[in-house]
Amino acid sequence: MHMEDLKGRSVTGITELTKEEIEMILDVSRQLKLELKTGRLHRILEGKSLAGIFETPSTRTSISFEVAMTQMGGHMLWLDPNRLWVGEAAEEDWHDTIKTIDRYADGIAYRAIRRERLESAAEYATIPVLNASCPVEHPCQALADVLTMVEKKGPIKRAKVAFLWGYRTANPPAGLTNSTMLMAGKLGTGKGPAWKALFLNDGHSGRRRSALSRWRPPLTSSRTHNCFGRSCLT
Repeated sequence: MHMEDLKGRSVTGITELTKEEIEMILDVSRQLKLELKTGRLHRILEGKSLAGIFETPSTRTSISFEVAMTQMGGHMLWLDPNRLWVGEAAEEDWHDTIKTIDRYADGIAYRAIRRERLESAAEYATIPVLNASCPVEHPCQALADVLTMVEKKGPIKRAKVAFLWGYRTANPPAGLTNSTMLMAGKLGTGKGPAWKALFLNDGHSGRRRSALSRWRPPLTSSRTHNCFGRSCLT
């Protein structure tokens, strides 16, 4: 398997990637990071443009996309609701908007408020569409998180991962929760949520201990479910 096998493909969720493809993405990403630190630049996206459609605020996702495009010789366009002639006023049709972007850019990174808008963009475009977060999945951050785990801890198969996050109604984080769960099913790690109810008070020592210490990865099934009731076979 080679990176060429992924060329031209849209990625709207972890469900679209095989275990082997995920491992290849992680291996190549790690190698590129190591070589960047030694001063070796890879201008493999020279002359390429990425259209970044961001319907909600973004710090890490938008910066990482923009910096990565610059480091690899490309360019990212920032397309928020204030720039595009589409939105609540519906001055232009969504299909026409995507088709227009499709004619100019080489790829789309889309942070969507609604999942159906992301899916329709991937349907209308002939260029790759990457999910930069939506209510159902956030595959790019899940990939980046796993890369960090590998860099810091080494092989992560059967590793226990506690997932902590803060809920924000303006940009609900269920997408990352789902992508991380699906990633665990693909790579063989165990993931459990860590919220206040899981932290119990130890009456003998006065210390707080986590119920996660007794949790074991429930990855005996070939089917992984996300909290929207959908499933994928790993």
